[in-house]
Amino acid sequence: MIRIGTEKVRTGCVTCKRRRVKCDEGRPRCARCIKAGRACEGYTSIPGRPGHGEAFKFVVYTPTQGQLLSTDPDLDWSERRSLSFFQDRTALELSGSFQSDFWFSTILPLARQDPAVRHALIALSSMHEHYAGVDHFAPPSGLDFALDHYGKAIRELVRLNNQKHGEGRFDCALVTCALFSSFESLQGHYHTACKHAISGMKMLAEDQRQSHDCSDTSLGPRTMRNSRFELTRFFTAMSRQMLEIGDSNFSGPRPSIIWGAPSMPERFASYEDALLHMEVLLTRLNDYANRVDELAKAGPVPDEMANNFMFEFVSIKDHAIRWSAMFDVLNSEQRQNASQDSTPESTSSSEKPSSISGRTSTIPPAALLLQAYQSLLVGFLQRVEVNDETVLDNYASDFETCLDLCEAFLKQTSHIVTPEPIPVQPSQTPKMARPSYSLALGVVAIMFVVATRGTNMSSRERAIRLLKSCHRREGFWDSWIAGELADRIYRIQAMVNKKFGDSAQIGCKLLDVSFLPDRKCVLRYTLSKPRPLGHEHVVSPGIWVGPVSETMDENKVYYESLEWDAMRTWKS
Repeated sequence: MIRIGTEKVRTGCVTCKRRRVKCDEGRPRCARCIKAGRACEGYTSIPGRPGHGEAFKFVVYTPTQGQLLSTDPDLDWSERRSLSFFQDRTALELSGSFQSDFWFSTILPLARQDPAVRHALIALSSMHEHYAGVDHFAPPSGLDFALDHYGKAIRELVRLNNQKHGEGRFDCALVTCALFSSFESLQGHYHTACKHAISGMKMLAEDQRQSHDCSDTSLGPRTMRNSRFELTRFFTAMSRQMLEIGDSNFSGPRPSIIWGAPSMPERFASYEDALLHMEVLLTRLNDYANRVDELAKAGPVPDEMANNFMFEFVSIKDHAIRWSAMFDVLNSEQRQNASQDSTPESTSSSEKPSSISGRTSTIPPAALLLQAYQSLLVGFLQRVEVNDETVLDNYASDFETCLDLCEAFLKQTSHIVTPEPIPVQPSQTPKMARPSYSLALGVVAIMFVVATRGTNMSSRERAIRLLKSCHRREGFWDSWIAGELADRIYRIQAMVNKKFGDSAQIGCKLLDVSFLPDRKCVLRYTLSKPRPLGHEHVVSPGIWVGPVSETMDENKVYYESLEWDAMRTWKS
């Protein structure tokens, strides 16, 4: 990467620059950030207008020398440039707020040895630059370039499927499915993105079944076992995301993936360690809640089955309690380490206290995100235990705490930029959060939960505002689409409250969202109120509706279709 300026430009990672501390410039992440428990945001300059006394900076992505295919004679300049962008920007952003080597240690080695993965990686990197390039120059041919390499990757994968391949080739096929899914997500084609992800899940599930049938659990060298564990974890997370949005997106039975996640340790060594076991907890809880809901629809549950479910829930609840206690210990240890690491130069005006305990600006983004999930654990465990949505109203303060944490997280991780082209009048210059794309656990899903649950309309409205302004895509979760869907449910709930009165306790419950081909989706919802014990919940056939109607009745299922364009502009 080349930096050109009118005066000397400060070096160091983005995080250290923001903290105004000296960076040790370790690669790929600086040791100072790691020691302080912070997410090192890499060494890419943030394009845009310079601050007072700062040089204008021009950032040009060029091929870097080193391990990233830089000596491959078969790659042209554009391909090397795109791979450099992946290494300098995309790989770091895909990891979210956590220190993950998945994209460097698992994906890049496969790209070096397999042309399908290499073409898919080039396509994803170029599409990511096109998606995020609202405030700086991106090649005008970048979109065509990305689509061209996407087509090449598909052709290589077809050729690969016609050949006999071993474990290494199988992992390459899995990675290509993941990259294809991410590529389509960046275009807003979530139906196709889901199909690519499901292809990978089915391949993985079938391979696990065959390995089990053959009593062969070995994957060869340790590097292969590590690669397969990370890939299984990745596809498990994709499966959980699809279940969060709507089970209907699987278009059939969900592939049964056996993750084999490690058991809970005595203590968490890092936020990444805590993240791993939060993912395990969320996977178990989502799967359990989905099965309970399906059983409740089928009628009375046999006593033996009910007892088995009770024992399973007790295990999940114990997991949640232990995770929360260990996470509190980790937070305490990290705060102590951060206080010991603090220096006079690090206590700048850019780190003034904010709303939660007066210290959110000094809490690492990874900690803020995990705390946001922790804040809702008790309420949702209670909701699942009694299978009653109304109990969430008892945890209104937890919802507010969650939003406080989410807002603090967004302030730390969002880069406010000026979109191009810059207006002539400076006073008319718009500002926005630069679009970001991540495949790690993120903030959009949990803000969507707050935006669509409970009777506290002010909390829901605040969550919708955050969703619509943060410009984030996290796997299948798009903050703008999530905000529009939540806003639709909010307006229906407001109409219901006006028509029936708050005392009627009739709620609009979002059942699921189904992605359709191109850029469309269907949301399914129903109006219902708490039912007395002993009364079955009878649901009437579904009805298609247009705009919010005053004729909607309780216990009927309603469908609405929504669509958006490539730039996420909503269509009525």
